[in-house]
Amino acid sequence: MSRVEYCLSRWPALVAGAVLLLTASGCVGLTAQIMYMIKGNKIEPECTVSLENKRVAVVCLSKGSIGNGSEASALGRGVAAILRTEVKEIEMVRFTEIEDWMDTNDWDQIDYRAVGRGVNADMLIAIDLSSLSYYEGATLYKGKAHYTITLYNMEKGGKQVWQKSVPEFAFPAHGGRPATDMVETKFKQDFLKLVAQDIARCFHSYDKIEALATDAQGF
Repeated sequence: MSRVEYCLSRWPALVAGAVLLLTASGCVGLTAQIMYMIKGNKIEPECTVSLENKRVAVVCLSKGSIGNGSEASALGRGVAAILRTEVKEIEMVRFTEIEDWMDTNDWDQIDYRAVGRGVNADMLIAIDLSSLSYYEGATLYKGKAHYTITLYNMEKGGKQVWQKSVPEFAFPAHGGRPATDMVETKFKQDFLKLVAQDIARCFHSYDKIEALATDAQGF
């Protein structure tokens, strides 16, 4: 064994020894930082039903005159794109396939599970977008959304296995952003991305530190 190989083989033991030494000497903060570097600081998803190795469809609808079809579609596509990246071995049903089935079957927008059966999904994520707004007053941007997320297990006959209602997701969390900072279209697109991220995190683990930085920065 070469000297380099020997040093590499001893690395885990050296790290463990350093952590024990720092703990014994009271260096809790530094110990936590080292453990974070080794293990990360993952937040587990709220939904404990795994989407790994599943064929998953996402359907998002806005209620009545709230928002418009393109906004709901953009939100659904955003959620699907994140899950495709963050969940191992997931197969996302293409939105063109979902839309084609809806058009062909004259879907009544009542039974989400009919879509899941129609596109042969194992799991169906239904997003009800109850309210959506982008302004606070006439001169400030402040995105607000109220939505309900429901997960149906199509392998169990469309059984509802998880649900969450979000009374208000807002950005910025406090105050508003001057409308002169960016054009309205850009703010709307970016806010929908934040909402999609919030919804997708219900189904995949994520890094707490990175999430805090992203949430604080916004867009």
